[in-house]
Amino acid sequence: MSNINADELQTLEGATIFSLSGNTVNFPQGYNPPGLVFETWTTATRPSSPTVGEIGYNSETVSLEVYYGIDPFDGAQLWGTYAGNLTGGAGLKSDLETLNSNLSSYTYNQVAQIKGEFEAQGFTLIATPAYNGMAENQQGTSDITSLRQFNSAEFDSGTEIELTAGLDNGTLNGYPYMIFAGFGPNGYEGVALQIYRDYSNGTSLKNFFSPQQNRNLYAYVLNADGSEVVDDSGNTSTIYSDGQFPNSSGYNATNRFASDDGCWGFRIGATRLDGNGGPYLQDNASNAYGCENRNGGDAVDDFFWSSASNTSTTNYGFYFAVRYV
Repeated sequence: MSNINADELQTLEGATIFSLSGNTVNFPQGYNPPGLVFETWTTATRPSSPTVGEIGYNSETVSLEVYYGIDPFDGAQLWGTYAGNLTGGAGLKSDLETLNSNLSSYTYNQVAQIKGEFEAQGFTLIATPAYNGMAENQQGTSDITSLRQFNSAEFDSGTEIELTAGLDNGTLNGYPYMIFAGFGPNGYEGVALQIYRDYSNGTSLKNFFSPQQNRNLYAYVLNADGSEVVDDSGNTSTIYSDGQFPNSSGYNATNRFASDDGCWGFRIGATRLDGNGGPYLQDNASNAYGCENRNGGDAVDDFFWSSASNTSTTNYGFYFAVRYV
């Protein structure tokens, strides 16, 4: 057996292919070795004794991970993640189109069926605001089975929400979001994304409501007829209600989502949408998507979905959901 000792490999023309510094392989600046493939693992099967700087692909989280060493406080391994943005494949846009097709035949109160369609796309239903149950009368539960509920267990969980990816307008990608579907007296009207652009990294559901403060949004709407509305203006935001008084999990109490008033959804171009004093969805219904208790009670007969808005109906329901990483 023969050994070759060298600290640099060059082409016949004298150009450096790579050099060695101890156990480190150095490639020329800008060089990307073709066909470079990293080791693949899941969170549970990461290397038990990794080397600082070791890189691998986590197939469970769909991300590259780098090992940084041991946390001096608790002795745990420290892994950094680079998620990037997915390219190719179907993505969130395709999921929206699937929902748009599958939800079209349902009416506002077919909760089990609508919930099933969301879950089939990997989403978890977190709230079903409707007439007489969108703030003060909206009840907490660990499993949504009817309108006028919110899933307190999901708010409590602290699970990280996925970031938008795969939308045609790249400005909207890379932020956590809620998705919601609107059903009015004439049936299904569309799905929308309420995108929280203050967060450039993943966050949990409770942080959309707690602490009580204004949050900046991007918005995307896919109407039942396939038409789209995109808001990347940076002029849309919501506080839900400055009378909500949420706990650290993002809701007021298990028997009421808000102490006082609230607006579910968004109004494009409205800054600091607020159920407790305005601005309100009703102020410009053509740009509004959602429902609201306007500084009163939850028995508000207003359904907002742009040109399909109806301000004299109790037959409506909204279905809000998230998807986790």
